[in-house]
Formats: sequence, structure tokens, C-alpha cells
Amino acid sequence: MRDPAQIPPRQWLYGRHLIRGFVSLTVAPGGLGKSSLLVAEILAMAAGRPLLGDNPAHPLRVWLWNGEDPSEELQRRIQATCLHFGIEAEDLVLPA
Repeated sequence: MRDPAQIPPRQWLYGRHLIRGFVSLTVAPGGLGKSSLLVAEILAMAAGRPLLGDNPAHPLRVWLWNGEDPSEELQRRIQATCLHFGIEAEDLVLPA
């Protein structure tokens, strides 16, 4: 058995459900708010702000993959969430 002191700690990225190096998935029936939750979480991480109560240590690069909603709908939700929380483009970590 491995010495517990030799096991590296988890690298939590957001709250206690997103860990660096792991794929995370939110699953529920349609219409329950998965996409809205995902958009708010990625914007919180990209802006480094505690939008939903969990505070990222710093702004993070994020990747959004959604197999349920069309791109235009995601853009609407992202823009609406930014407007609601007062997030500007310059507040976000964007690809160089």
C-alpha cells in the first residue's frame, strides 16, 4: 500500500467538483439548467470571480463543450450571463 503522505493532493479548480487533469460531466434530464450552470461556472473560472459562491484561485483558461445546445443558443446564454454578472470581455482569460 502506498504511503498516504506520498499521494499528491487534488488540484481543485472550481469548488470541490472540478479537478485538474480529470474530465468532469454534468448529467440530468433536459430543461433542468445544466447549460446555464455550465456557462456560469466557466465564466466564473475564466474571470476568476465567485459568481456562484465558489472562488477560483485565479482566472483560468476554460473549454466549453456542449453536445445538447446549438452554438447560437450558447452564445446567447454566455452574453446574457456576462450581462447579468457585469463581466466584460477584458475580464476573461482568452486564448492568445
